[in-house]
Amino acid sequence: MSRFQTILAVTLMTVFSFMPASGQMAPPATAQGILSQATAQAASEHKQVMLVFGASWCKYCHLLDAFFTDPKIQPIIGRHFVIVHFAVQDSKHPEFNTPGAEKVYAQLMGDAAAEVSSLPNILMLSGKGELLASDLRPTEKNKSGEHIGYPVEPEEIDWFMVMMHKSAPGLTAEEAGAIKSYLQARAETIKTTH
Repeated sequence: MSRFQTILAVTLMTVFSFMPASGQMAPPATAQGILSQATAQAASEHKQVMLVFGASWCKYCHLLDAFFTDPKIQPIIGRHFVIVHFAVQDSKHPEFNTPGAEKVYAQLMGDAAAEVSSLPNILMLSGKGELLASDLRPTEKNKSGEHIGYPVEPEEIDWFMVMMHKSAPGLTAEEAGAIKSYLQARAETIKTTH
């Protein structure tokens, strides 16, 4: 099974409930329900929540998933975060969309950004569900911010590191260095192939 198929299978398992004994399919889990479970898990494990909004057609979403599952990065991210994926804006496979995900995004972001855009979008939350950091990086052109998505440009990588430091206070210098090195090492390849 490819890495993409594994990630897709895990995502679908979190989105869809098991079939009840009656033999009828249960409705898909809602974004709010999934997020409530994730924040409870994060609180009990003394972690934060990394909430990722993406779609099956989004190539940068797949790059982000590869980043999360890389053997050098996964233990670092896993030590600090419970990762939750919400599928949104998937017109090719609307059945993959997480019910209520865009509403959760709007509630968390408020006036900063009313809707999910330029996927992937990344939010980092406390175990209480409070917004700690978002991928909206303020720029001279746009003070409210532009989404970094999967960080490729140096300023996007720097902003991702700001997000990590804000939301993972226990992040060590060694862990931060490993994350930044990973992103920088792949940035040139991504720019030339995508």
